[in-house]
Amino acid sequence: MSEASQPRRVPVWLVVVVALAFIPAATLAMSIGALFGSMMNQQSTGGGGSVSCTGVTAGKYQNYYESVLQGISAPVTDGAVTGLAAWHRAEGGKAAWNPFNTTQDAQGATTYNSVGVKNYPNEDTGVTATVKTLLNGNYPQILSALRDNAFDIHSLASAVDSSAWGTKHLSDVAKNCTTTQTGDFAQGCPTYPRGTPWGGHRNGQIPEASPEMVELPAGMHGGWLRCDAGKSLMALSAQFKKKFGQDISVTSGYRTVGEQRLLYATKPPGAAAVPGRSNHGWGCAADLGSGISNFGSPQFQWMKQNAAKFGWVHPAWAESHPFEPWHWEFQACSGATPAPGP
Repeated sequence: MSEASQPRRVPVWLVVVVALAFIPAATLAMSIGALFGSMMNQQSTGGGGSVSCTGVTAGKYQNYYESVLQGISAPVTDGAVTGLAAWHRAEGGKAAWNPFNTTQDAQGATTYNSVGVKNYPNEDTGVTATVKTLLNGNYPQILSALRDNAFDIHSLASAVDSSAWGTKHLSDVAKNCTTTQTGDFAQGCPTYPRGTPWGGHRNGQIPEASPEMVELPAGMHGGWLRCDAGKSLMALSAQFKKKFGQDISVTSGYRTVGEQRLLYATKPPGAAAVPGRSNHGWGCAADLGSGISNFGSPQFQWMKQNAAKFGWVHPAWAESHPFEPWHWEFQACSGATPAPGP
């Protein structure tokens, strides 16, 4: 085909402009608003701090809780999700897709008990019913607690237990919860989207000099961690030094996927995470020395009592199999279930 007979290519930008010209202004505004609303709902994993509650996990309701928070225009943070999971536990809701025992009617709903609590046919219906209930004008204090950027489980418990909702035991559950305002230690760090991969990176393939990472000082034996995890560990190390006269030494922080492959190949089966799946590869885990690696030592016990205040926890699995007293994780990043207290 000669050059003269070839069809002309229309620039992509021209196609987009012409297409937008035919979209009603109101529809376009709504679409842009929805786009930015979705972006705003991708909050930092550490936003408002991390919350850990003994015996409380989101489980299969993780997406449910996140959708409820989005539906009431609240920040979607790990702290708020854990708060809703704690509320579910206090409420004791066992009706289908109705963790908070709402009586809101919905298509396909059936009656669960004599009080009028509903069973919902699916997750979406349950989320919609819960959101409608929260927004019906009767629960402003609960909404305020959930929408607070500095989420606090005890504020939510007070709001729920003093409301007409009917739950009266969230304050009891909250007694076994610890809130860590990790944002206090993460000044200057980027906002991380919830979940992984974060920052567009892959596990073990994060540039160490990127803004998302921070280098630990020489007194901690150097190495790199995710920015908020690293700054929190530095603050924790400063308190540790006041007690024990030395910084927390980090024997292993961020690991490249190549380093994880080597470790996986040389360790016994089950002693190292599969390459590409390690929390070290996200800069969210650190292996610690300075006496902390000795289970039951004064340093280890001090960490158990104080690390959670800075967002760091000893995962439950690390006190069973494989047994790793040296391995600690930044909970807002890794989502680790902490081991029972000292």
